[in-house]
Amino acid sequence: SAALSSTISAHWDGNLVATWLHKIGLGHHAAAFEKHRILGIHLPELTDANMNMLGVTLIGEQLDMHRAIRSIADHDESNMPALWEGKAPLPYTSQLAKLYYESVRPALILLRIVRIAGARHYRLTRNALTITEYKFVRYCKFCIPFRAIQSSSRRIDLDYIVSVTTSPACHEYQNYDTISIELDKMRSEHHLVHLYVEKGAGVELSSLIMKYVSNTVGFVH
Repeated sequence: SAALSSTISAHWDGNLVATWLHKIGLGHHAAAFEKHRILGIHLPELTDANMNMLGVTLIGEQLDMHRAIRSIADHDESNMPALWEGKAPLPYTSQLAKLYYESVRPALILLRIVRIAGARHYRLTRNALTITEYKFVRYCKFCIPFRAIQSSSRRIDLDYIVSVTTSPACHEYQNYDTISIELDKMRSEHHLVHLYVEKGAGVELSSLIMKYVSNTVGFVH
């Protein structure tokens, strides 16, 4: 397992692929993977049809393999140097929240409008663009956020990208450029993604993304 943890999956030979299969509980398929000369670089491209040909026909096993492949992609991505990193604030929203005061007996429940703030963090590597979103509660516009209420992360494989365009941002992001990324409709559930980057940086970043689009190795979502 030490070899697996320190090796980029694209460089795995047949022995390391077999070790990985045993590690995720699918070692009984190792012989078929060896017969078809499946290497680490092939794993992200495996489809359900490929798995059926390899004898991985049970839906549960296919799901386990997809999950394990995504885990490899996450590991590889986190170890790749960033070509660019940036962030943008999320527009404020408001919602009605229940506030509990346990020191009062019986517990006092108040309803109050709170503001939801947050930020998007962007990280671009030669294989993918990762968007991580954080949200926080504020009692007012000028209050310090005190509690994270939600975070999510999404990785966009660069070989899923069809086009990248830059335009001035909307009124909520007046000091930012908007980068609109169109994704392959046959390979991605979401067809359009918007990035908000520092004004004046949009064209350069769009060119950087497109530079690596044709050279990347895609990962299965």
